[in-house]
Amino acid sequence: GDVGVVAPHLPQQVDAVAMYNDAAQAPWFLRLDPNAQDNPVLADARKKGFKCTDEVLEAACPRLADAVKDGGDVTLTKGIYRQCAVIDKPTRLDLNGSIVENVVCGGKAAFVSDADFTLRNGVCRGIRVSDGNGACIRQQAGSLTVEKVTFADSQGGILTGQKAGPLVVHDSRFTGLGGDCRIRCGRAHAIYYKGVSLRIEDSSFGKPRDEGHLVKTGAAETRIVRSTLDERGGEGSRLVDAYNGGILEITDSTLVNAPGGQRQAIGFDNEARRDYAENSITIRGGSVDCAGGPLIGGKNSLAQATITIESDVKNCH
Repeated sequence: GDVGVVAPHLPQQVDAVAMYNDAAQAPWFLRLDPNAQDNPVLADARKKGFKCTDEVLEAACPRLADAVKDGGDVTLTKGIYRQCAVIDKPTRLDLNGSIVENVVCGGKAAFVSDADFTLRNGVCRGIRVSDGNGACIRQQAGSLTVEKVTFADSQGGILTGQKAGPLVVHDSRFTGLGGDCRIRCGRAHAIYYKGVSLRIEDSSFGKPRDEGHLVKTGAAETRIVRSTLDERGGEGSRLVDAYNGGILEITDSTLVNAPGGQRQAIGFDNEARRDYAENSITIRGGSVDCAGGPLIGGKNSLAQATITIESDVKNCH
């Protein structure tokens, strides 16, 4: 064929193409020049301000694993990274507007954290694994702080282990998260926290997938401040599932159930994997719209829990 005719019609994310010429009975190979002005992938990335992109071979980003191997303060070259990293030393990573996508370490997550870790200023998306339980961040040990990060179109946003330290989420966005019902519905969630202390502030959660909760927490103390949890446009389960009970405080926030949803907006101590001495639910300020479903439901310690509702509540039963 005529390369000059074929090349303009190549798919967008292509580094090279091989074809067979029937007339000449011979194969031919075309490799796109990543530095050429007409390379559509690189040109689009540069137009958006990215300095590197793993979508193009010779324009690939620096090694993410090398950047974080010594810990400390790290700022990435702004790029589109199809790489993952294990955090085993205290690390404060500024993504600098980068996108991390489509790759996991150890079948777990884009970032697997075994030490104190701060992640800020970027996007994590497209994280999936075969068991339906992939995540952008797997917090296995140490504390985790997330600031100005968008978690999108993945199975899980943040998933933690039992030994996880405190988790603080500030000014971040969670959208299009949840497991894969072809594997098991409700397996992954925007946040699935198993440690002792969770604080979320100035953040938004929306469009859950495949019966995922927006926030699933087993913490002794969970506090949500000035945030929005909105199930509309998704296929989720609960806005908040405090599956061990404990202290749940929601302040100056907006909670919106999906229309026609029959599950409670808030689940409390349905699983009782841990027993806590203090169990309470407090909702102050902001607003709650249950869209015809119950506001709170649960088992175990719910009957003894102190419940305080001082919010604008509607369409709840």
